[in-house]
Amino acid sequence: GGVEYFGEYFSMNVIVMSVSFFALLVTLRDQIARLPNISIKVAAALSEAAFGMFLFHSVILNILDNKFGYDIQLITGNLWIYIIQKLLLTVFLSYVSVWLFLRVPYLNYLFGAKNTYSSSK
Repeated sequence: GGVEYFGEYFSMNVIVMSVSFFALLVTLRDQIARLPNISIKVAAALSEAAFGMFLFHSVILNILDNKFGYDIQLITGNLWIYIIQKLLLTVFLSYVSVWLFLRVPYLNYLFGAKNTYSSSK
């Protein structure tokens, strides 16, 4: 029972949003391919870090909620501003965390990095 929260991973809301977003990307793939070069570079950087960001985002959310009081239950302002701020903070902090880990030899393998520290020359 109870109200489904939009952030619960297997709630019907999240499943419908995920499938809808995927369908949107598939529908817009030709338009996405025609984006300016900088957009392609940003997309490539996010793509490289996507698995690590997936792993890190729940840690970042937990830190934001518990250490910085950024829990949805505690907000007093506009809900849309809260959601956008938390989304941007989570994506940014997750990306920066992964970016740092991708630069550490051997730890970068945890995030699916290619073999950049090969012993052959």
